[in-house]
Amino acid sequence: MNRPLVRAAFLLALAARPAFAVLPSPSVERADAAVKAGRRDEAFKLLKEARKLPQNEEDRERIALLYQGLKDFTVSEALLGDLIKEHPEEPRLRLYLACVIAMAGDRESSLMTLAEAAKLKPDAVTRQRMAFLHQDLKDYPPARALLDGLIQEAPRDLSVRLDRASLAAQSGEKSEALKQLAAAAELNPGPDDKRRMAAMYRDIKEFAKAKVLLEKVPEDAHALYDRATLAERAGRREEAIVALAAALKLSPPLDDRRRIAALYLDLGAYDEDAALVDSLVKEAPEDPSVRLDRAALEVKRGDRTAALAAIAEGLARTPDLQDRQRAALLSEDIKEYKQAREILDGLLKEEPRDPQLHIDLALFASDTGDRKTALAALAEARRLKADPDDRRRMSELYERLKSFDEAKAVLREAK
Repeated sequence: MNRPLVRAAFLLALAARPAFAVLPSPSVERADAAVKAGRRDEAFKLLKEARKLPQNEEDRERIALLYQGLKDFTVSEALLGDLIKEHPEEPRLRLYLACVIAMAGDRESSLMTLAEAAKLKPDAVTRQRMAFLHQDLKDYPPARALLDGLIQEAPRDLSVRLDRASLAAQSGEKSEALKQLAAAAELNPGPDDKRRMAAMYRDIKEFAKAKVLLEKVPEDAHALYDRATLAERAGRREEAIVALAAALKLSPPLDDRRRIAALYLDLGAYDEDAALVDSLVKEAPEDPSVRLDRAALEVKRGDRTAALAAIAEGLARTPDLQDRQRAALLSEDIKEYKQAREILDGLLKEEPRDPQLHIDLALFASDTGDRKTALAALAEARRLKADPDDRRRMSELYERLKSFDEAKAVLREAK
């Protein structure tokens, strides 16, 4: 059964970090470089050292965001909470806190924090980032209102046009996406903008337009990966594999290679995926996500013993919530039901307000014939206001459980 492995990663704060007025201290700068390179242990050590030194406001904010990038949400939330107490009228800080809370799996609390930020008269940059997070949380009406307001204020702002097109593509407004992409094309988009536009055209199945745009950008690793995803969506498997091989020759960073490995898996290119995952394990032996990439490959290849070993290796390396959620689903795939249930029960104790975890429990209970537990878990996910995509997943489970009225009701709620 096809299903999402983990929730979306909300790296908004790191990706769109404000320009600091003061240069960061050398230890914070080195920690930033370690985070970007995927050297987690080194990054934690450098951040620990940095926190012992006198810090200006910019350093404190940046340290909080770096902990977010390392998925240490407890520390990140605490640091941001301290900053908010000192600057209660700063909406940007509440946006970052909403981002951390969302990454930790509490969608409802994240939306409440975003609502608090909205009351503090955020500037245009912060409102644009708020719209981005609303979109990632699949809370489309506020995202739409924020972006439409920004377009009225600055109709020639290319990034806002592209954000509005992205929202339209994700929420199923194809005509609006085409309208905004056409407007963006008149605003001198650069290579990165064209890549982003091509991805949107691909998502709304306008493959010819996507291909034309990708032919106009430099052939770096990102462009080759984008061409591979376009070819995969269009059913051109061999073309996709060739493009991925070319991207790897350009030595992209670890996270990009993990995305390439995931696409190899989707393409059924198991030999290519195995070679790449082997290299990732050698490079980052303590990264639990890479071990779970290996487990996902073994699940696809039908090697239950190897998959179970790789899951165990991932769980032994301090996995975060998302990795453990993935380990539970992979365990279920190989019918290791006791292990899957133990992982899920542990996650639910830590994050009882995460609707996606309750849906995972419902899926597990359905697969093991426990209809009562499945229905109770779905009811709890519904109470916690699961996002539209998760509600569609819930509807499928209700149908499987022959609760057809609930299936229809949840689908109506998803619209």
